[in-house]
Amino acid sequence: VGVCTPRGDQHNVSATSINFEHKIEYSLFQFIAKSQTMELIIRQATECGVKHIIPVIGEFSQKNHIAYFSKSDAKKIRIEKIVKEARQQSGSPVETIVHEAMHLEEACIFWKKISFTNNLYNNSLAFVLSELDSSTASSAISSFANFGSTKSQVKRVALAVGSEGGISRKELNILEQSSFNAIHFPGNILRCETAAIYGLASLQTNFGV
Repeated sequence: VGVCTPRGDQHNVSATSINFEHKIEYSLFQFIAKSQTMELIIRQATECGVKHIIPVIGEFSQKNHIAYFSKSDAKKIRIEKIVKEARQQSGSPVETIVHEAMHLEEACIFWKKISFTNNLYNNSLAFVLSELDSSTASSAISSFANFGSTKSQVKRVALAVGSEGGISRKELNILEQSSFNAIHFPGNILRCETAAIYGLASLQTNFGV
């Protein structure tokens, strides 16, 4: 059960106050949205215990917002501060890493690199939120079990979320070729920052933390 901490007390909460260890490593592949939106997503994902946050340069990402993730020291310092405050606020024991922006092909290679174990993806699972040829999260998880793996075997989970313009058909195909399962959540259309936290919460509910 989460506990809401007053903003004024956020520096009084340390990551060491949490008495459990995260058993699953989560990665968020977030297609670059507006800078303010990205900061909110980074903060929330850090509070959720996400290990890797990968800003993805997508077809609908605006150039001026892509520049936010340049190698500028000032930008890096700001992002590090956001992560630090989010960890203090939430008490997360996970050392969240916000990577430099990557093109989608590079991001897929990165996912393969961290998830590839013993020539099998039997302990890693990846999803992409999409309205194109997608299934429900529950059916995607069920199909994972049908391949001979169970939820208890999952060690790494990745989620890809589009920017304000979503994810193109071409980008979806690239992700699916890299073992990302396209899923959607029935109901209202969500902003990308809402979709990211909603998706992470759903996966953590299914697989644990």
